[in-house]
Amino acid sequence: KSEVRLEEDLLTELAYLRQRVAELEAREAEREQASRELSHRVAESAALQATLLDITAEPDLPTLLHTIVERAVRLLDGTAGGLYLCDPQRQEVRCVVSYNTSHDYTDVTLEYGEGAAGKVAATGKPLIIDDYRAWEGRDAIFEKDQPFTAIVSTPMIWQERVTGVIHVLHDVETRRFNQEDLDLLSAFANQASVAVENTRLLEKEREQRELAEALRQVGIALSTTLDFETILDRLLDQIARVVPYDAASVMVVKDGHSHVARSHGYEQFGAQVARDVASLSFDITTTANLRRMSETGRPMVIPDTEAYPDWVIVKALAHLLSWAGAPILVEGQVVAFFSLDKLERNFYQPVHAERLAAFAGQAAIAIHNARLFQESQRKTQELAALYDTAVAISGVLESDALLARLYEQVQQLMAPDGFGVFLYHADSNELEITLAMEQGQEVPGAVGMRLPLDEGGLTGWMLRTGQPLLVGDMHVDPLPVAPRHLTQPPARSWLGVPLVARERLMGAVSVQSSKPHTFSDADRRFLESIAAPIAIAFESAWLFAETRRQAEQLETLQQVSQDLVTLRDLDSLLHQITERAIQLLGGNAGGIYLYDPDHDILEWSVKIGEEVARPGIRLERGEGLAGRVWLTGEPLSIDNYHTWSGKSPQWSDLPAAALGVPIQRCDEFLGVLVILADKARRRFSPQDISLLSQFATHSAIAIENARLFSKAQQE
Repeated sequence: KSEVRLEEDLLTELAYLRQRVAELEAREAEREQASRELSHRVAESAALQATLLDITAEPDLPTLLHTIVERAVRLLDGTAGGLYLCDPQRQEVRCVVSYNTSHDYTDVTLEYGEGAAGKVAATGKPLIIDDYRAWEGRDAIFEKDQPFTAIVSTPMIWQERVTGVIHVLHDVETRRFNQEDLDLLSAFANQASVAVENTRLLEKEREQRELAEALRQVGIALSTTLDFETILDRLLDQIARVVPYDAASVMVVKDGHSHVARSHGYEQFGAQVARDVASLSFDITTTANLRRMSETGRPMVIPDTEAYPDWVIVKALAHLLSWAGAPILVEGQVVAFFSLDKLERNFYQPVHAERLAAFAGQAAIAIHNARLFQESQRKTQELAALYDTAVAISGVLESDALLARLYEQVQQLMAPDGFGVFLYHADSNELEITLAMEQGQEVPGAVGMRLPLDEGGLTGWMLRTGQPLLVGDMHVDPLPVAPRHLTQPPARSWLGVPLVARERLMGAVSVQSSKPHTFSDADRRFLESIAAPIAIAFESAWLFAETRRQAEQLETLQQVSQDLVTLRDLDSLLHQITERAIQLLGGNAGGIYLYDPDHDILEWSVKIGEEVARPGIRLERGEGLAGRVWLTGEPLSIDNYHTWSGKSPQWSDLPAAALGVPIQRCDEFLGVLVILADKARRRFSPQDISLLSQFATHSAIAIENARLFSKAQQE
């Protein structure tokens, strides 16, 4: 029994020893495995650390991105790789690095959820694909060549945002990526995203420093002059420091349109292209990109003009495919636009808009200062011109000399193509053209023309309202009334101001140009400033002329009366009366109706002028002009006999103004004296009526004396 027990104990001990040996062997195997894994992890960590050191040493973003992909491929023992950057606003990823692939996939763009990169960008989760050829989510753009099989893809995450996607590829069918590869690539991607963002920040800081220096240099260049035209020239020279271009222009805003004021670079496409661009003008409200910048006050880029639906197609600019622009604001108002063009499609991007905004601010300061200086100079010139005008017209009482000096002053200061001066006749509510010049020459047949205000076009409207009027472009701007053109071709721009002296409307002065938008508000203010002294000078000249005319008329009347008294032949006397009356009033024709008491009628006895009827016409009381004068015993003035409802059917239509006054001595009615004048040039005034009435009274005495002399001769 004891031997049996001893054997059993030995067997039990042996089994225990065998179990312990197995346990020790297992622990040793585990230790060796752990040691191998630790060595592998240490190697991976060392490789990862070395890789991270390499990528953080790269100085610029493109080089860094390429290095990241290259190191990732080496780290996972892949054959190729790629890197996509995310655009969250567009929900797109764009390939920026295509490393060691059979085809260059740089600039390939995928929507979020599209392909491996799009799916990782959309979900933020890594992805392992054993065989891309059989993967149901593969993208058609990679179907053609199938250059790879296995893929491991992981997001680059910065501050909880997916900023990019890293791919590592393998083209060996037996190669598969595992979780360890994915973990390693994910760790690398996280560190790489930090390096990318740091490099972006450094590049942005460097760009800001460069931009600040460029703007400083721009500010120095622009601040050395206050001449507006020189500023425009320098703007396009200096903007190239900030934003590159193949061709560019500065468009100045005026009256809702933008006009090319300066352009650079278009001459490389031909002289005709440069000329066409220089003449371009755009309506801001109907030009989408200009309207948007005007409304927002912000720059704008159009990467591809052919893809922009509202792009205004201009033949001269058809070869330019990328565009950037910026408004120039002065005191909250858009005064100009920058317009930059590139031949390269998709060249201009939002970053260029930001740089343009900074430059536009500098340009606005320069333009504002230049305009202030220009305005100051203009005010000085206006004051000098006002003084010179006052000196030039002071003491001038002759209307012709006054008009000549006024024309010289306006021509020197404004150089208009056309110039007109108009007098207002309150008694007839008409305007009279006293001066009409075109290209330095007097407009034939214009001076002396008289028109009712409602037929006087823009000048008539201005006299009716008492308001100045500035028209930038007669072809497109709304007009208060239809214009009346005295010259051909008609004017494109027009400026006029009323002449008012001591609250009395004297007339108006206007300037015209064959080019649109020639005159500005500053020109209007200047013309208004000289209008007051001009009106006073005209009033003085008019009063002087009226006084002299009245004196001459009275002298003439006295002389005529003396001459008529000496005439004894009645027929000669009647012709002399008619001729002197026409001269006295500046008429064109005239005649005398004599009263026949035996038949109680008026007979047309004397006529002077081809346009009046031959003697012999007889009128009854109240018939026609002379009959009305006979009936009422009062003078009668008709502005237009042709349209007068009371004209006698015995007279042919007379396109003339007519004045009739009674010839009577005491209570004895002898006849009617009639004077006619061209209605376009003459209206009879109350002074004319009074003068002719006095003349008729003296004529009645002479007629009575001649009749008495004839009767005495017969006896």
